[in-house]
Amino acid sequence: YVNVSFSYDQAVSRDELLFRFVANTSNYSIVISTACLVRVSIRLPAAALKFSKSLSMIVPRGGQQLVSTTLSNVGTKGSDNIFASIAANSYLTVAGPLFPLQLPNGASREITIAATPPLNTPFGKYVESIVFYDGNTQAALKVTTFVVSVTDAEYTVFVEDEYTYFAEGRPGLSG
Repeated sequence: YVNVSFSYDQAVSRDELLFRFVANTSNYSIVISTACLVRVSIRLPAAALKFSKSLSMIVPRGGQQLVSTTLSNVGTKGSDNIFASIAANSYLTVAGPLFPLQLPNGASREITIAATPPLNTPFGKYVESIVFYDGNTQAALKVTTFVVSVTDAEYTVFVEDEYTYFAEGRPGLSG
């Protein structure tokens, strides 16, 4: 059994402190004086924003699709006013809640994103990020949209097995 005590010797830098260890045993008393370098990280309380998931949706051009995710403050301090930043030419909007919004530490809030691609949007896959920030921390929400058509039409598909019916010396199917 050893008792260890720490005594502050001198500050090496903001993140490094030098300590002197003195050990005493229960059977006899000895003093061992040795210096060692101990790194101490000091973190001030701060908000830390995090999303529960990224979003993916299929939306017809000229239509609208709503999808939600959860924004959480997993930090040790409440957030300041949170705002959303979206590219100027984006067809994505934050449908709810209203901004600015504040999240105490440990709190969560559902965020709803609306995708409304105009009728002239080319078909395809689009990936965008919406950045939520409070001046001290930020979180990027990845949003993937697949822009599709909603035009209804009837098609007739003919399937021919050219190998069986048209190859010389091969039998055709019966029945």
